Amino acid sequence: MKKGKVKWVLTGRYLTVFYGEQRPCVLEKGTEKFNKVFKLLKENSSLNEIKESLDLKESIKKYSELEIKDSVVYIDKQPINDVISKKILQFYNESLPYQPLIEFWRNIQQNPSEESKKHLFLFLDSNKMPITDDGCFLAYKYVHNVEGRLVDCYTKTICNDVGKIVTYPREKVNPNRNATCSEGLHVAAWSYVDSNCDNRTKIEVKVNPRDVVAVPNDYNNQKMRVCRYEVMKVCTKQTEKTYINTGTNSKVSLKNLTAAKIVELVKKLTKYDIKGNLKNLKDKKTIIKRAIKALFQYEVEV
Repeated sequence: MKKGKVKWVLTGRYLTVFYGEQRPCVLEKGTEKFNKVFKLLKENSSLNEIKESLDLKESIKKYSELEIKDSVVYIDKQPINDVISKKILQFYNESLPYQPLIEFWRNIQQNPSEESKKHLFLFLDSNKMPITDDGCFLAYKYVHNVEGRLVDCYTKTICNDVGKIVTYPREKVNPNRNATCSEGLHVAAWSYVDSNCDNRTKIEVKVNPRDVVAVPNDYNNQKMRVCRYEVMKVCTKQTEKTYINTGTNSKVSLKNLTAAKIVELVKKLTKYDIKGNLKNLKDKKTIIKRAIKALFQYEVEV
């Protein structure tokens, strides 16, 4: 993150550039414009050089469908779910990257079941599930390790090795929410998996919202049936950093630290001095905002 009038955040897929009172510009990695602007930022180029390279109208075109009216968020002129709407507003007002939430909303629109969409929000809100840069979410499950090969616990025939994309015909997945245990691919919240694992192997999976079929109404919305997921990694703990619940599910809560401790922590994790030109550390709110931006840039879990 560059000191001065131009500030920027680099996440998994996007470079977000903030300057003055204007709307942030979002550039996708791998594009010609991203490479040009990122080079200028690293070279501490002047504000005018960077603004000329940004070409504001073009860089925000992808997200021009986002509107905020009377504290309601609209995408494609459609009001969006309250859970996501509140988070977009929060991130927008704090100048944090909100694009993953928009990507999530676009993905969920591809889900053919209105019932599945509604119940997915119950699952995410109840369990504070992480949302990824590409608008998917992370969930968990336990599997058997058979001679180094990870397989499902029921048939012991479905491969769940890291990197594997596991699929099941959607029409065969039971969509009935009242059927608590039924046909389909099962994923769950960390708390459910961790408490029921019984020494089996735990894995983290990535699920596209379009592939959610049912969220059974038992176990406090901690489980769901899906038709597709990607195995991300074998894990012993939950991924803490999340777009849906930034900071509140962390190992260390920034709000519980003094401003000086926050500055010290961020510098230790990222080598970046977020104090910048602040003459004192009384403005803790500003310090926390700078800390979150810095931690986003370096993708550090706090």
